[in-house]
Amino acid sequence: MSDIHRQYLDHILTFGKCIRFHESATVAENLSFLDKINSLDSVPDYVQSKSIEMLPPSEVLKNGGSFKNVNQWGTVVIAYFNLLSSLKHLDFKNAIKDSSNMVSEVSKIARNEDRWICAPLMTVTSELRKLVMIYIQSSDYDADVKLQEKRKQGQFGADFQLSLDEELANALQRPFKVCLSDKSDEKKGAVYFFANELFRTYIKFEKFDAARNMCKVLLHSPNLPSLSYVPKSQSVTYRYYLAMVECMNFDHLENAAQLLNTALIDCKNSREHGDTIKNQISILFFLIPLNFLLYRQLPSSTLWESYPSLSTALQKIYQAVKQGNLKQFDEEVASIQVLLLKRHVYSFYIRMRPFVELRLFSKAAHFYTGERKHIIPLNQFTIAENYSEKRPYIQEETESRLASLIYTRRIKGYISHGNKVIVLSKKDPFPKQVLTIENSTIA
Repeated sequence: MSDIHRQYLDHILTFGKCIRFHESATVAENLSFLDKINSLDSVPDYVQSKSIEMLPPSEVLKNGGSFKNVNQWGTVVIAYFNLLSSLKHLDFKNAIKDSSNMVSEVSKIARNEDRWICAPLMTVTSELRKLVMIYIQSSDYDADVKLQEKRKQGQFGADFQLSLDEELANALQRPFKVCLSDKSDEKKGAVYFFANELFRTYIKFEKFDAARNMCKVLLHSPNLPSLSYVPKSQSVTYRYYLAMVECMNFDHLENAAQLLNTALIDCKNSREHGDTIKNQISILFFLIPLNFLLYRQLPSSTLWESYPSLSTALQKIYQAVKQGNLKQFDEEVASIQVLLLKRHVYSFYIRMRPFVELRLFSKAAHFYTGERKHIIPLNQFTIAENYSEKRPYIQEETESRLASLIYTRRIKGYISHGNKVIVLSKKDPFPKQVLTIENSTIA
């Protein structure tokens, strides 16, 4: 027997022993491939050496000692070695196929196992998603997308296949459903992990309806463990994505803000290291505009000092809001439009613009020097807009904006169109709209 065959045999026998004794972490480590992706030259290729053909994994596992699902574990091992061989040859499409097979087989095995199987199942699931994310950044993926578009247009007739995002979502749903439907409740705690993997996939590929549907499933599922018993890394991520889905419905923004505030507190209190600051920034990208739209709160200087990257991206926008500077607001939002779209918060800043106008109009009213301070010619506001945005406004345009702010009760008063004036309430015509956060979660 050659050295590579002997090495292969030892590997399988050791793996089988770990399965028999339910060594969860070691089994997970033996199914991991991303930690080997930078050193593939030193990884044996048991496919090319014909080791798998000579010594089928299921037969080796049976001879090493009996345990449940031995044939399925043999299939998992074959898929794993095929995956490594595909990666060595930079064949990402076949690697993804093998990785998906691993998820499918381990999911089947998990139905008849207790909680020890969760770590291996998490590993193969998470690494499949990450492998797909690596692939979609490659030039090979661009060519595949074009091919799929042709298929969708019917140029290939019945040869149409599922697109990669649908294949990935279908694969990730298997472990999610296994844990969600676990009658013993032993694997229910892992539901949030697999939900997060699905959320990441749905958001990445803009499958927002699927994300909403999954939220409904989770909210109506019995016996799910409290998030307080879930590792912080999972509960923070889960609340973040749940809030993102809530933000898709503008009637649910308060729920989203509550979820994000809790996630931020947990993130700050977490003892786990790694991406803590990165996670806080992701949460704050949502929470800062949400707190403004809901409560008219502006970020404090303490927050900007604590998160320099946020300050660089956003501080000038909120300065413009406070000052009523339309030109600065529009220019700053336009300059980071791609970032705001990527973070799924661009619509918040579109909704924020009327408050910049409101601030500008309140200043114009404050500095008006006419005899009756509460009756102001409309052209005073048109002049203010011309000055602030450095472009000509017509009076009808200004009147329309003022009417909208009156309708939404941000200005108390009415417009006399015939007299071309606005008649403001003598008491609090501009109800206080903006507060600075001093003693809150994000201060």
